[in-house]
Amino acid sequence: MAQNEVVPTTRKVECILAVVLFARMSCAHGVLAQEQPELQQLFRQFQSEQTTKNAEIRLLQLAKDDPKARRFIAPRLPAMIAVDPRGTTDYYEKHQSLSTTWCNAVDLAGKLKIAEAAPALAKWVALSTNPGLNFGAGEISHHPAAVALVQIGDAAIPDLTSALNTGDKDLRSSAADTLLELHSTKADAVLWKYSSDGHDRELARYIERTLEIVDRNYPAP
Repeated sequence: MAQNEVVPTTRKVECILAVVLFARMSCAHGVLAQEQPELQQLFRQFQSEQTTKNAEIRLLQLAKDDPKARRFIAPRLPAMIAVDPRGTTDYYEKHQSLSTTWCNAVDLAGKLKIAEAAPALAKWVALSTNPGLNFGAGEISHHPAAVALVQIGDAAIPDLTSALNTGDKDLRSSAADTLLELHSTKADAVLWKYSSDGHDRELARYIERTLEIVDRNYPAP
């Protein structure tokens, strides 16, 4: 080392690093600020019944191409999904119709595998677009939240387990059917445990019979 060379003190090094870090963060923030207006506008359109479908298509494309777009969308979907999509019960039973924006939010959460949405989705796992159709008949396509949870995969298991263990009869049954549709090693383990000690013995017997049939014909991966 040269005699007159100045060795930076620890404090000076920290200051230099802080300046560099701030510069990088400012640059990243500037890029994000340029991108967010489009995402914000699209998300506002996504929340409107008139424009929600086209906005969903665009948001899905952006989120698949750009991780930053996915990070923008992920924390905003649970709040949309948590809201009751049926309107009044009488309207739901008469028209058998769910909010279009809700259905699209659920669809987007499933296609993007947004695990953050799993708690909100599990709340509505028993909800059907056709109230007269039983999930147990294998009609998962009529249960939007269940479809999304299956798409999310094993990350949804803790919330489905909670619904299975603590929900009302319809919620327990639908959570069990969703776990059966998921049919992973972890999902099956939850179901076998419930069949051993679950308090709903009728559901436990249904799970046992179904698992035996499924395991015989479609071994878990």
